[in-house]
Order: sequence, then structure tokens, then C-alpha cells
Amino acid sequence: MPAPDARFSQNSFSQNNGAIVGITGCRKGHKRKRWIWKEAPRHGIPDNISQPWRVYDMLAEYHQIIGELAFPYKAPNAYRVLLDVGIQALSAVRAGLWHDNPDVRLHCCRFLDRYLSADTLSDLIGMLNDGDERVRCSALHTLTCDRCKEGTCRPEEAEVLPKAMKLLECDPDAHVRAMAIEVVGQFVHTNALAAAAIAAAQQRDENPTVRKKAGWYVPGGPIHKRTKPRLRSISSS
Repeated sequence: MPAPDARFSQNSFSQNNGAIVGITGCRKGHKRKRWIWKEAPRHGIPDNISQPWRVYDMLAEYHQIIGELAFPYKAPNAYRVLLDVGIQALSAVRAGLWHDNPDVRLHCCRFLDRYLSADTLSDLIGMLNDGDERVRCSALHTLTCDRCKEGTCRPEEAEVLPKAMKLLECDPDAHVRAMAIEVVGQFVHTNALAAAAIAAAQQRDENPTVRKKAGWYVPGGPIHKRTKPRLRSISSS
């Protein structure tokens, strides 16, 4: 039998059915060397070998925390733990966006409001189609935050505006329509379709709160005035 390669040296370790095992040597007295495997304690694993298992354990723990978001009595503490962990839990949070439980999806959207990045922006936009109105509201809220208005976290108009306009016109929940106004309202000075959608909501929406909020973004409204681009004054020399 050929000698094992460097991956299976005396100090190498592997995982077998949850047990950490390592090559300890060979049995003498045979024509061919026969390698014996012996279970080794986790504390005996060199750091450079055990690191992948530590990462695996942490990822498994994050996914377990995501699952606890589905239980009302566990969710507050689980969410605080995720915020403390921060960006390291991002992969588990992104997976949680597609969880069957809407409470889990809601908390994952709230997490992205704190740790939004260019990589997760498309995930967040996808949540505008979620079946739970709370999730749609949370996604819209994050898309209107200051972090989404600058740099690589700024949503592309062609990607987010049509979805927000559709929610403003057709969503059955008034809270979602009201939040969609804030997304559409970001483009009223540069996009005629956005301005028309806001004006239509002000005139025809069945909910008085939605109509009032839309009025803030039409010409003459307080937010429209505050966000209107200002022309630079040109001083004559």
C-alpha cells in the first residue's frame, strides 16, 4: 500500500460521524503497512486543522438562532444575539429571508436594515414580493434609509422603482402603500412616472393617511420642496 499523502500525516484529523479522528501510526509485523485510526479529543486538534470545524460550528449555531426567530418567546433574545454577532451572521440571515415562517423573514429584513451591503441589496428588493405585509413594509423602509442613498448601497432606479410603484398602486395593505410612497418619492424630481404615481395616490387612494402622505411629495408639498434640487447661483465676474 502506498504511503498516505500529506493530508493524512500523523497530525492530520478528519470528521467521521461527528467524531474527530486522527492517524496515530501503523501496525508492524505485516508485509504491508496498515494505518490505524484512533478517536482524538477536540482539544488535541492543532489550531490550523480545527479552524474549519469551528467555522462550521459557528454557522450551524447562526442557523439555529435564525430558527428561534419563529418563536415569539425566543425571538427578542435571538434577534439581539444576531445584532451582536453582526456581519458574520449575514449568510444565515440571507438564508432566513426564504424561511417558511414570516416572523423569521421579518426579523431578517430588520437585520439588513443594520447591515445592508451591495451584495444583499438584491435580496432586499426581492422581499418586496413577500406574501406578508410586514415583510414588505420592512423591506421598503430599509430601501428608504440613508445607507441606501449613497455609494454601492443605493438601489438602482430601474430595479426598485417599478416594484415600488406597483405596490403603491395595487397593494391591499395601506401601510405598505404608505411606505411605498417614500421609495417612489425619491424619484419624483427626475422621473415623470414616479411623479404621476404619487399624484394618482394623492387623488385616488382609498385610505386618507396614504392620500395625505402622498401630498407631501407632490409639487407644493413639504418634502417635495425640501428635496427639490437647487440651482447653483452664477455670479457674474
